[in-house]
Amino acid sequence: MLAMRSLAMGHLLSAIVTPKTHARYGKATAGGAVVLIVEDEALIRMNAVQMVEDAGYTALEAANADDAVVILKRRQDVGAVFTDVNMSGTRSGLRLAHAIHRRWPPIHLIVTSGCPDGLDMPSGAHFIHKPYENARVVALLHELFDGD
Repeated sequence: MLAMRSLAMGHLLSAIVTPKTHARYGKATAGGAVVLIVEDEALIRMNAVQMVEDAGYTALEAANADDAVVILKRRQDVGAVFTDVNMSGTRSGLRLAHAIHRRWPPIHLIVTSGCPDGLDMPSGAHFIHKPYENARVVALLHELFDGD
């Protein structure tokens, strides 16, 4: 069962991430703003890191909300957090988003989930439905950081 899930995930990621797709993003003009990606699924997290870096931003990664908070306490340069809602660990990505909104209000929040119904999003947070298109995430990052 695990092999089938891994194969399916690999197939999904290969369909989403291609050199041709990455070439469309261009480079960011924000001087390499920093984006923290919070995702417990390693392959999805790796895809998101590559997507953000290919767009010209600096990517940091955390496998759960607790690790993300540690990074945010150590790094003063994080401009956006892109987090999944449903993750393993002591708190969900949604609880993380609310904590970030309270403690670090200037940080842009992008929340993603395959089940958007009934989400209590922090004020000003952006939502992207899973499965997401990389180009949509990058366009939002450009809008947030570059005003495009």
